Formats: sequence, structure tokens, C-alpha cells
Amino acid sequence: MGRLIVRMAAAGLGILISLWNIWGAVYNLLAPVPFAWMRNVFGDIVGFVIFLPLLCFCIYKLAMYIGLLRQGPRNAYGMIWEYSKTETTDSDGDTVTSITHTIRLNSGEMINASSIPQSAFQDGMMWPQFITPGTYVILTWYEKPFIPVALRPDPVHPVPATDDERHRIIDPTWRSEPTMTPVPNTVLAGTTNGTPSAVTSDDAVTNGTGADANNNRHVAQADTKDAAKDSESTPSIEKLNPKPFKRLNAIFNIIIVFVLAGVMLRSTGLTPFGIEGIYKRMALGVAFGCFAVWTLVRMVAQYVLLSVVGKTTTIRDHVTGDQVPLPQDTIAAEKKTTLIMHLIGAAIVAVIATFMLIGPVQTLIAGPQSVSVTYQGVERREETDEDDDTTSVYADFRFRTENGETLTITTDWDWRSTIEKQAGNNGNHLLLTYWGSQNNFFDHKLIFDNAKPDPKYS
Repeated sequence: MGRLIVRMAAAGLGILISLWNIWGAVYNLLAPVPFAWMRNVFGDIVGFVIFLPLLCFCIYKLAMYIGLLRQGPRNAYGMIWEYSKTETTDSDGDTVTSITHTIRLNSGEMINASSIPQSAFQDGMMWPQFITPGTYVILTWYEKPFIPVALRPDPVHPVPATDDERHRIIDPTWRSEPTMTPVPNTVLAGTTNGTPSAVTSDDAVTNGTGADANNNRHVAQADTKDAAKDSESTPSIEKLNPKPFKRLNAIFNIIIVFVLAGVMLRSTGLTPFGIEGIYKRMALGVAFGCFAVWTLVRMVAQYVLLSVVGKTTTIRDHVTGDQVPLPQDTIAAEKKTTLIMHLIGAAIVAVIATFMLIGPVQTLIAGPQSVSVTYQGVERREETDEDDDTTSVYADFRFRTENGETLTITTDWDWRSTIEKQAGNNGNHLLLTYWGSQNNFFDHKLIFDNAKPDPKYS
């Protein structure tokens, strides 16, 4: 348990470090600065891209360790299956030691014992037994990831298994090779009316069971190959029991369609001016954010569903033909795949949503600005999309500040009347209120709020 606690502490520390760096990057990107050169945009973006996946990974690991702690360690019986130690010399002349140390559990699962720390061997005096093939042992460990707790001899089987016994453990139909006894070319194979019949070939007597033993051995080998093929082609839980997963997918697909449709329909009813213009620009980013949250919620729901359905789902045993429960490692592997795929998808969508929302959120935090300007007029501008040859028409309204800076506010040509009515004729002195900054790296377009006659010139 000590190693598990250490890993949980490391994952928690990784979460804190990731949150701190993500918060710092977001704060630096959103906080207003007097000059654009004071903002390290590239560094903040790189930090955000690096620490967001790290945060997801640490959260996933911490949740896994908490689950392991709740389930407790697993005990299983097995035996030392193989131990070999070889020494080779590399190109530099150094000696390289290679150790193969595996434990075969009674379920057939192979465990790499070379990754078990020395502290797990509770009795150091038993080390010669722990490296003796055939020794029966009891292994205690946490699963997924493999965290060993203890390895001790099995008191019920103090004597190591023989080679024949080990063969029968892995293949109950296994039979030892028959002893081939050579005989002369001519042997008495039987009698007919008292006359012996001869066999003139290089035949051999195999204790009367040679043919049967060979046939049985071939059948056993075929059964073993079929068993391996069946285990490799085990379908997923969703294919074995598709009904609850279809229901889950239908519910979540309906939810995301309604959410995205609601966000986009709400944005179409907003004007491109004032704070509504900011919300309108945020619509696509909010949609991606909703999709990221939906992905995380769906991940939790599917994880729980795999846990529940996996316990009641059965498969056909290739030996007995009976329906047996799914192996725990199969369920755990599918749950792990679900977590990883959903977390990666949510992280990618969250990064896209963040980049779409940074500019409008900066504008929203900075608030509106009011400056004295002189109206310079409006220009019609057309842009053609090279892919589908679609032409969009825009209206560029230009205002000159008292400092000589030109502010350009762009809107769709169909919305130009709103600004034209408030701006009036060219040369008018106005008090212009607008949102945004032309120095904003993520969104340099200005949003018109209102314009009224400048009281200084009234």
C-alpha cells in the first residue's frame, strides 16, 4: 500500500502543478496590458498546451489509484514458471545481465516477477524457492497498474511441481512423449491358425499406445490453438450486450444535439453590436466547450455502464462450452480505453474552445471604451472564399481619434444602417463607445456599441 500512496501523492502533486500553470497561462492571456509587447502569448500558449494534457493524465491516474485503494489488493495462487539469468558483453565490453523471472497464476495469466521489489519478498530466506521453477506461491498485488505487495510460498504445496505436472497445468490433455522401443524388422504381430505373421518394416512398439498418444497430442494442440484464437477474438462488452450502450448513445446524442442547436440558435438572435456582439462571437467557442463537457460526462456514464454491464455479461468458454463471466482484465482494459479516448478527445476540444474564447473573454473583461473621434466614412469591402467561391460583403467604418489613430469597425453590409444613423455625416465629432482592442492577438476586431455627438464640440 505504501507504493500506492506514493503514486497517489505524485499524481496529486502533478494536478496542483498543472492547475497552477494553467491558471497562470490563462490569467496572462486574459489580463489587460498597456502594450501588446508586454504579453508573452507564445509562451502562455505552449504552457497551456503542455499542462492541460498533463492535468488530464494526473486526474486519470489519481482516479485509478483511488479505485485500486477502494478495491483492495488481489490475492492469487500460482507458481514460479521460469527463471533464467544470462550475461552478455556489449560493444563497450561491459557485462550486461538479463533476467527472466515470470510467475504463472492458476488463471493462466503471466506476471513479470522481475518488476517486483525486494521488499515484497516477505521472507528473504525463501529466495532460492522464489527462483525455482515449479514452486507454488501466493502473490498479492494491486491491478492496473501492477503494484506488488507480497510474494510468499504456498504452504499447501511445499514441494515444487515436476515438469510433467507443469505441462498438465497449462494443458490438461498433455501426455508425455511415449518411449520409442526399436524392434527387429520382423516381429510377431499376431497368429493365424497358429502361423505367426510378420511385419517387415521399421515399425516401433510404443507401449501399445503410440498411435493413440500421437492422435491425442494432435487434438490437444488443435484445441490449444482454437482456445488462443477464441481468446484473441473475444468481442467487446458493447457487442456482447449492445442494448444498454445503444440507449446511452441515443440519450447523449439527443442531449448534445439540443445543446448545440440551442447555443447556435441563441447566437443568431443576437445583434453584432455591444455586449451582444461579444456573446455572438463567443457562440462557437461555447459550443466547443459544451462538447468538451459533454465528452467528460459521457466518459463517466460509459465507465459506470461498463462496470455494471461487464459484471453480468458472459461469454462461451471454449473448453466446456458453458457461458462464463467476462474476465476482470477484459473489463478493466475496456474501461481504461474508454477513459483514455474520452480524455484525449475532451482535451483536444477544450484546447480549441479555449483559443476561440480567449479573445472575446479578454474583450469582455476589459469592458467598453469611450473616445473622442472624427467620423471618416464607410467603405464597402468584398471577400471571396477560394474554396466555394462565396462572396461576403462587409462595411468598414473608420474613425480618427485625437491622437491620430484610425479605428476601423467592421460589420456585415446588411447591418451598416445601425452605425450610419448614429455616426451621421463624414467629419462629425463623436463620442464613440466600442469594445475590444486592435492590439488583441486573438481578436483584434472592434465591436461597435454606440456613438453620440461629442459634448466638447456642442
